[in-house]
Amino acid sequence: MRKKLPNDFRFEELVRLLGYFDYKLIETKTGSGVKFYNKKDKTIFTNFHKPHGHNKYIPHYLMKDIYDRLKEEGGI
Repeated sequence: MRKKLPNDFRFEELVRLLGYFDYKLIETKTGSGVKFYNKKDKTIFTNFHKPHGHNKYIPHYLMKDIYDRLKEEGGI
């Protein structure tokens, strides 16, 4: 059964959540882009940007990608 994904998930919460699964935040050299790297599994989450301006929340499509990937990896 799939859980309902939040619409109000903030970037800081994403950093904490992925940290729980041993992902570390990596700042990229271009703008607000970031990656999350898991040294143990050598896996990377890409295509993230720190929210700026009026947009405070992680887009729903990224929340779906995160959920699906963590489920695939056996994390949830």
